[in-house]
Amino acid sequence: MGVEGFCWICQLLSLGATPASSTAAPLATFLIATTITSWGSFLFFCAFALPLEWRYELQPEGRCQGKRGREDVRVDSLLSLAKKVAAPDSLLSFAKHARVLFLSRYDVQLAAINLTLSAAATVAIGIHHASRDAARRSTLIYLESPQTWSEMAYVLASTIGFFFWIDCWAYVSHRLLHLPLLYRTVHKTHHMWKQPTAFVALGLHPVEFLIFFGGVYAAFWLAPLHISAIAVNLLYVHYHNAVDHSGLYLESHLPWQPTSLYHDDHHRLFHVNYGQSLTIWDRLGGTFYQPNKAYAEHIFSH
Repeated sequence: MGVEGFCWICQLLSLGATPASSTAAPLATFLIATTITSWGSFLFFCAFALPLEWRYELQPEGRCQGKRGREDVRVDSLLSLAKKVAAPDSLLSFAKHARVLFLSRYDVQLAAINLTLSAAATVAIGIHHASRDAARRSTLIYLESPQTWSEMAYVLASTIGFFFWIDCWAYVSHRLLHLPLLYRTVHKTHHMWKQPTAFVALGLHPVEFLIFFGGVYAAFWLAPLHISAIAVNLLYVHYHNAVDHSGLYLESHLPWQPTSLYHDDHHRLFHVNYGQSLTIWDRLGGTFYQPNKAYAEHIFSH
C-alpha cells in the first residue's frame, strides 16, 4: 500500500525540519522518498503475501474451494509457475526463472503500480506535513505523544473511529464499483481472478485503488489523527486484505473479523459480500451471502 511507510516518512521529514529547509528541494525529496517507499512497500507486501501463496500451493487441503463443495481451481502461484520451467540445473537458475515468471504475473504488476501510487501520495502528504508549521498545515495528523489520560483516550477513540471509517468506505466504494458501468470498466479487472491468491489483494485497476485510498486518506483532513492510529489501521487492513485473498480457509481470533471464506465467496459469486472487516454493512445492505440465492456475474445487486 505504501501506507506502512507513512509513520517513518512523517517522522523522518519532521525531525528538525523547518518550512525553509523542507522546501529547499521538494522535487528531489519527493522522487527519492517515493522510490524508497514504493520498493519498501512492495517488499513488505511480499513478506505477507509470499508465505500465504506458498502455503496455498503446498497445502491444498486448506484451501477455500472445498468449503462450499467446489472443484479445485488451478492458480498460477509462484511455486507452480516455477514448476513449468525445465528442471533447473542450479539454485541460481531456479531463482532466475522464478523471478521472471513472478514479475510477468499481472496481479504482481498491478500491485507494483498501485504501491507506487500510494507511496507517491504518502510522501506528498509527509512533505506537506514537514514543510509547514502547525498553523498552516491542512491535514490534522499529529506526531506528538499523548501526555494525559484524556489525550490517550482520544488516541484510542480516534483509532477505533478511523477503523470504522475505513471499513464503511470499503463497503460503500466496493458496492458502487459493482454498479454495471463501473464494474465493466474498472472493477472487472480485479474479478479476473475467480480464485484469488494473496497478491490479488492489490491486483486492482489503478482507478479503483485511488477511489478506495482517496476515501481513506480523506479522513486526514476531517479529524485529528495520531500517526499511530493511522499506522495501526492501515497495517491491519494491509495484512487482512492479503489473508482474505489468500485462497486459504483461515479463521481470525478477532470476533469481528470474518473468515477468509467471506471474501473468497465474493470472488466466486461476484455481487455479494462487499464488506472488508465487518459483515454488518452487508447485513444492513442486504448483500450478505444467502445459500439459497442465485448469484452470477451478470446478476447485479439492487
